[in-house]
Amino acid sequence: MTLEPALSQRAAAVMAALADLDQVPDAAAVLAEIDRHGPNPGAALAGRLRIPGAIGIAQGMPAPLDGLASFAAAEAHRAGMPRTGCEHLVLALVRIADGASDASPPALLSARAELQALIGEVAGAAYARLPRPDQNAQQDQKDGRVPCAIVLCGLPGTGKSTLADLAAARLGLPNFSFDWFLGALAPFGVVRPDNAAPLGNQMMSAALAGQLRAGRGAVLDAGGFQQAERARWRAICESLGARFIGVECVCPDEAVHRRRVESRGRAIPGWPATVTWEHVGRMRARWEPWDEPHLVLNTLEPVQASVDRIVSAVQAAAKER
Repeated sequence: MTLEPALSQRAAAVMAALADLDQVPDAAAVLAEIDRHGPNPGAALAGRLRIPGAIGIAQGMPAPLDGLASFAAAEAHRAGMPRTGCEHLVLALVRIADGASDASPPALLSARAELQALIGEVAGAAYARLPRPDQNAQQDQKDGRVPCAIVLCGLPGTGKSTLADLAAARLGLPNFSFDWFLGALAPFGVVRPDNAAPLGNQMMSAALAGQLRAGRGAVLDAGGFQQAERARWRAICESLGARFIGVECVCPDEAVHRRRVESRGRAIPGWPATVTWEHVGRMRARWEPWDEPHLVLNTLEPVQASVDRIVSAVQAAAKER
């Protein structure tokens, strides 16, 4: 028998207020109570789901308390949380709006992913608030250089990992890989479709901040599909007195790109050897324009030429004052 997670203090207050109503509460009443007991992750999540173009919750939709509590507890249990929070009440509203089916409807899947992204943003921001280390302790600054973080972003199969490995070897820096991190966590059952990206990005942020705090640079083999992800890593660098060098890897020949993806055989324990071409298409749809200055590498060009460009960018940035 599986015990349902107990309500958090704020979620319990919301449910108590709803129980005092003379009629079955609707979604508007639930959201109003969540807002009234904010700030909390549920209020933040509801705010995101209300924006134009995002998942909507019909304001007049009935939200019976027994169904609301049951579905919220199921969402908390699914996420491995010890308490049912206001955010799980919001997810329950999305599920009720879809007819409360046992399956996971697209709207609920998207809402779950939005919640995980929100959690990742809040948790990741802590790394950009770390105190700057004593410059006298920074190894890279002994010869007048500033530590650099080289962040390689782009679609799967564009050559990020190859360039990250080679650039890290040339520069004598550690190389942290999004896929290797998630592969290590996958056997423990903590990696899910809704949290894989925020979880991987959080691991990258932690590794990066740890290196920069010690005065050392690093290479990140990341996805970086969204502006917020790239901005977070830049903020960590700026907070810790390091240089951020963004690198966008592109393969403009679709046939070559697809052949690379489908012929890959990466030996990463716990992680797939490659992805499908359909997955690449989904990631392409997620890619957000990179408007800030950064290095763009056409990976149809010779690999060593691309590595040379990365090294040159690092050498120039390390000398800036």
